Amino acid sequence: MMNITAASRRPASISFPRLSHRTFSAPFGSSSHVKISPSAHYIIESNKLNVSLIKPTGPRGHITKGDVLSFLKSPKQEQSVRNPSDTKTASAPQQQYTEIPNNNVRKVIARRLTESKTNIPHLYLSDSCQIDNLLNARATLAKEGIKVSVNDFIIRALSLALRTVPEANAAWSVTDGAAKLLPTVDISVAVATDYGLITPIVWNADQKGVKSISNDIQQLAAKARNKKLEPKDYQGGTFSVSNLGMFGIDEFVAVINPPQSGILAVGRAFKKPFSNPLDEREEGDFEIEGLVTQREDKASESGLTFRLVDGKFQSVASEINGENASSVSVVEVVPTSHSKRRLEIATYVTLTLSCDSRVVDEELGRRLLRSLQSFLADPYLLM
Repeated sequence: MMNITAASRRPASISFPRLSHRTFSAPFGSSSHVKISPSAHYIIESNKLNVSLIKPTGPRGHITKGDVLSFLKSPKQEQSVRNPSDTKTASAPQQQYTEIPNNNVRKVIARRLTESKTNIPHLYLSDSCQIDNLLNARATLAKEGIKVSVNDFIIRALSLALRTVPEANAAWSVTDGAAKLLPTVDISVAVATDYGLITPIVWNADQKGVKSISNDIQQLAAKARNKKLEPKDYQGGTFSVSNLGMFGIDEFVAVINPPQSGILAVGRAFKKPFSNPLDEREEGDFEIEGLVTQREDKASESGLTFRLVDGKFQSVASEINGENASSVSVVEVVPTSHSKRRLEIATYVTLTLSCDSRVVDEELGRRLLRSLQSFLADPYLLM
């Protein structure tokens, strides 16, 4: 019989690799060492935490994943910077400032303008428009005791242009993903107040005359400045107008007021020369405010000076009716032996359309701008 010893009856021993925690040096140059689990180490590295601030609860002083997550939830985690240079930056004194409290109107404006610039693809179209006829019509009305502003004419002209180009009188529907034509032409007019910019609405502007529009705007502006506007006075509208011409701004682009399809920005009036055919003049002569000047020379006796530069007449610094002429542009017509021209001075404004390109594309915007210019050129159509 075989003798079986106790040793031979023992099962063979099987060895398993020991799962141990990694050892990492503590931050900030400390010689001490701590033991951190791999998952805890990953979180510490990702968040740039200060290990010395984390209280270990694992066996033999190990930092566990739960310890790190608990630390992240505590206020002390704000001080967990991985290197001394970051600590200096965090403890540096903050720059002094004065906080300006925001009223509800400005908060709404900020939210809506951010929404507009973020979600609406803006398309910009700009051109100048001659308004001498408009100014003459306004002066005629003033003699009759009817006081209206240039902005009143522009609002009336825009309303008729939108009626002429009805595809532009629309709004984009986010839910349907399509443009919706609107049945009425209602113009929102930007009014500056102490508590923010607000846009009361001239309802059915295409059905009102200039004087009626002027009365509506005066009443709405007074209510806006006195904080007496009701929601029905400013909620809605199909298109907006913002005019900074009275503040001396040459031109600017405005932000669309959603869900409207566009806004018209109007700059200040300025003088610019233009050329008209001259029937009975010697070849090469030009007339500037009644003064005949040779093409090869310059006008030295008139209030406006031009010089021939590279085949084109260019303005020289001078005065136009008491206004600086530095902004007068180059005359586009190049004189030849076969052309006779007379230089005249006209008044222009710069009009800039900001359009939602999902509703008003380049071609539609061009048609709207041209229609607006045609109405402004013949203001008696606006009466």
